[in-house]
Amino acid sequence: MNSPRQHRLALDLSGPYCDTRLWRAEKWYLSPPPNAAMRFPDEVRKCVAYFGREHRAADGTIRQKFKGTGFFVAVPSEDHPGVHHGYLVTAQHVVSELRQSAYFVRLNVKNGTSIKFYGHELRPWRLHPKDPAHEDVAVCEFALPREVESKCLPIEMLHPGRPLHHKPDIESEEVGIGDEIAITGLFTGHHGTERNIPIVRMGNVAMMPEEKVKTEHFGDIDAYLVEARSVGGLSGSPVFVETSSWEGTPLQKERLRLLGLIHGHWDIRASMRADVEDASRTDNISTGIAIVVPAQKILQILLSDEFVKRRAEQAVKIRAENMTTED
Repeated sequence: MNSPRQHRLALDLSGPYCDTRLWRAEKWYLSPPPNAAMRFPDEVRKCVAYFGREHRAADGTIRQKFKGTGFFVAVPSEDHPGVHHGYLVTAQHVVSELRQSAYFVRLNVKNGTSIKFYGHELRPWRLHPKDPAHEDVAVCEFALPREVESKCLPIEMLHPGRPLHHKPDIESEEVGIGDEIAITGLFTGHHGTERNIPIVRMGNVAMMPEEKVKTEHFGDIDAYLVEARSVGGLSGSPVFVETSSWEGTPLQKERLRLLGLIHGHWDIRASMRADVEDASRTDNISTGIAIVVPAQKILQILLSDEFVKRRAEQAVKIRAENMTTED
């Protein structure tokens, strides 16, 4: 990647500036915004929310513990230009573990604080329409309130270059071994007291989904493997990839797209550590290889019959609300 300084020198300061860092999403400014020279736009960190649960401590106070990450995706209305349907996405195992208690989703607010939405306030979670037992993805409808600073990722980032009615499937084109990735989400060691402070971790694509990956609770799943230290709390986090193209000379970097979401990682367990330098440790050590559920699995839920029907019903409601009344 170009350094921020190199990128800054390449900016055209003479007129309107178009930010194209997100795949197929153009944002126009009268002049380059303050973060225009950075690798990632604000949406990379502002698209995420934190999942947590509340519990009563021994002293009687209510405390909170954060357990995972989710992010927002927007689907444009086919009937009403400019209208988008919002969705909250996370890993299915995050919801399964938390829904047994009083869990919440925390979002940052524009005034510098945060707001919580509790599980009973959310719409029902929807799983993969064909194979929920082997797809670690969950989606629910979520309309972002005006006071929050959260951003939605455009659905084009999930399935670039394809019309929405195209049958989604895992495709290796435009993504390959060595492509740089970024994971943004919860770091349990420093999550933020008053508001979410997402961490961004870098890595690269280490293995394509050529053969299903064995997992503990979902069996054999389709997945990318990425070289990055996934730790507890990053489950459900969005994984972005910066793909490359030979259209220019030398190799040109393209815009960010969504590779998928974090399922988990492998640990080197204590029983396997006879030849590891710090074998005296009793905790597990991450291998540094994370498992990523492909974005196409999310898209398959968003384009399921149930959500398509819901969007059609909402379109009818919008038309009814906007109809004129005869004098």
